[in-house]
Amino acid sequence: ASTKEGIEAAEGEAMKRRVAMETAVKRLPKGEKAVVKLEKEVAALGEEMEQLKADFKRMEDEAAAVLDEFQKTQAVLEEKEATVSKIRAAFEARQEEVSKA
Repeated sequence: ASTKEGIEAAEGEAMKRRVAMETAVKRLPKGEKAVVKLEKEVAALGEEMEQLKADFKRMEDEAAAVLDEFQKTQAVLEEKEATVSKIRAAFEARQEEVSKA
């Protein structure tokens, strides 16, 4: 009787394992679909990251160009201020000569 019970228990365990394996096999396509979906999402995020990097690089380049133009404008402004100072000094010197005469 104990051998028969042992065989029945073993058959029961085998049946449980078979059902578990069949369930796992049925779930496999869902798991594969989930993996494919995640891979697509990861690829999309990678593309988005590359786009953000490109946008950031473009903004950096634009900022550098603006800074360069600002520095050029600043240099021209300083040059003009120096010219105005020279003209003012010459004008004041001329006024002094006129007032002395």
